Amino acid sequence: MYKMSIFFFLLFFSGVLVVLLKKGHLISIFIGMEFMMLGVLYSASIMMCYNVSMVFLIMCLGVCEASVCLALLVMMVRLSGNDLISSLSLY
Repeated sequence: MYKMSIFFFLLFFSGVLVVLLKKGHLISIFIGMEFMMLGVLYSASIMMCYNVSMVFLIMCLGVCEASVCLALLVMMVRLSGNDLISSLSLY
């Protein structure tokens, strides 16, 4: 159980590090968010092994998040030609 919790923390905090340190491209932020979601899903599957419906709910949320991120990325690349955060306009 101890090794499994270390793997969860490694996945989750590597995703946090990617989100915090790699702010240049939007795809790197989305990949970091997916690592965090994978860590949450892994920990939920270990902690709630008898509550399968909750694990499926978390998995569905991860899939929905991935599809929204992909749609945003495609829209941004079509509009601006790249996925750089600096090309986003606040006005």
